[in-house]
Amino acid sequence: MKVIQRPGRILLTLGTRLEDVFLLGWAVRGVCEGAGFRDDDLRSLELALVEAVTNVIRHAFRGEEGYAVTIEIVISPESVVFRIVDRGAAMADRAFVRCDFDPADVASLPEGGMGKSIIAAVMDDIAYECEGGTNTLILTKKLPSRAEETP
Repeated sequence: MKVIQRPGRILLTLGTRLEDVFLLGWAVRGVCEGAGFRDDDLRSLELALVEAVTNVIRHAFRGEEGYAVTIEIVISPESVVFRIVDRGAAMADRAFVRCDFDPADVASLPEGGMGKSIIAAVMDDIAYECEGGTNTLILTKKLPSRAEETP
């Protein structure tokens, strides 16, 4: 597959129905595949974005339907940036840290709370802003090396 990396921007609006978050995963996969990411990275990026928006719906909106989350995806020559914008409750714990665990030891896996750890493991940079009642989570992933492209 020949990948043409060029700048671009797409803006998506998703309602706060958890049942619809899979659609974001499809959109992220399509955009990121076009930007040159391979299967493993595509799965990871899809998972990280679905986790981030699921967290917004569950925590910022307490699972209530009828609100909107905006996801802006911007591709530059160096990276893809995801801006997740909402007007729900601000994030209380803003730390995004990797969680160390042994995936082979199923008993040691936490039952929940892995979303932010997954996001931290996948993304190259994470920022969070809260201004005037608007929350913005900014997730950045560097594009794969052009040397990895297939002619």
